[in-house]
Amino acid sequence: MLRRRVRASPADVFADWTVAERLDWYLNPENRSRATVPITVDLRVGGAWCVPMIVDSTTAYVTGGVYRQIQPRRALRFAWGARPGWPDPDDGFEGALVLGETGGQTDMEFTLSWAAPSGTDVAGWSQCVAGWGSTIDRLVDRYG
Repeated sequence: MLRRRVRASPADVFADWTVAERLDWYLNPENRSRATVPITVDLRVGGAWCVPMIVDSTTAYVTGGVYRQIQPRRALRFAWGARPGWPDPDDGFEGALVLGETGGQTDMEFTLSWAAPSGTDVAGWSQCVAGWGSTIDRLVDRYG
């Protein structure tokens, strides 16, 4: 579980996760200008959000999620992945975001879970969790 406090309202943080024009924090900052695929959001249960991930000059893919639960300004749950892209939404990764408010700021809790099959690549899983941590820190940094 990743916990962060953001100097913004829950409504603003929720919009940062669910409005295409505000999801640019998710992209690797050094490669944002190289994105050729637009960020898209279909905010409904069963709808998807997709963002281009450009790692370096040879590695690029689309990622995102398929919404399973939407509670405006409070919570999101999604199968992590995109088609085509990485990971596949059927790979068993699930993201859960819970927002609360404390003194005009937002307490953000993000949990990434995985129904891992036997023989799971634990090192790869650790990299996924670390990657989500640095990605979410970009959102926190947006607000100083």
